Amino acid sequence: MEKAQGDVGGMKFGKAVVEMGAIYDVLTHTMAMFTLPFLVFYATDYICKEHLQLSSRWQLFTPLILSILSVQLVIISFVRIGYKQAVEDDKALKTSHTTSSSNEDDYDGDENGSSEDDDNKDGSSSSNNNSSKKKKE
Repeated sequence: MEKAQGDVGGMKFGKAVVEMGAIYDVLTHTMAMFTLPFLVFYATDYICKEHLQLSSRWQLFTPLILSILSVQLVIISFVRIGYKQAVEDDKALKTSHTTSSSNEDDYDGDENGSSEDDDNKDGSSSSNNNSSKKKKE
């Protein structure tokens, strides 16, 4: 694994460059997916048996239901983070694309950087302004 050129937070795996934030998110969610359901199950099992006066059926089902919900919360968290990163990447891509195309394609100016339309604040065409200047002389 070598650092990718020009990318401060990325690692190069073959031809793919993976951001360190993405690796961190995958590792933390993987660890949470493995440990959180067990912790929730045993904690709620202990609480249900020792502190709550529940029927035997609810003492069995409550830890199961809560551990399943903890798995669902980890999945939802992972999907939300991935969606937010995808939206941010799309916005960054669109803004970089629009700024690069507007800087290259939309230049109408002369050598000084001003365009003929800059002199036209009322919306009339530049040819009309030139003809009216000639009439005044």
